Amino acid sequence: MVPFLSTFTGKLDAAVEVARRALKYLPNEPGIHFILGNVLGKSDRLEEAESSFLRALALDPNMGSYHANIGVLYHRWNKFTQAEYHYQKALEINPSDSATLENVQKLKRVQSKQQRSKQTI
Repeated sequence: MVPFLSTFTGKLDAAVEVARRALKYLPNEPGIHFILGNVLGKSDRLEEAESSFLRALALDPNMGSYHANIGVLYHRWNKFTQAEYHYQKALEINPSDSATLENVQKLKRVQSKQQRSKQTI
């Protein structure tokens, strides 16, 4: 399924439609919800992406990549508490995931910068 959807690069609306059609046949397949969340996130449809990621996590809460990706979504959305929570869950599942470790560091830098900004106001 993933290689098939990746052929839609630049055609995100078509990819969303394909994923939604697949979910009609496999509504409890967490991987399809995850893919849909990624595509919706790339389309800046953050609330819809959140819903898809949360559904994937409800179906398979022990998938580190699901936590990592919703963490990225929350990070982009400036929902830092939720981002941190999901990054930590991802690292509990896969402690050596370099992308998540890097994202945690980026999040800490943003939070530190925000703290400094608040202190100067």
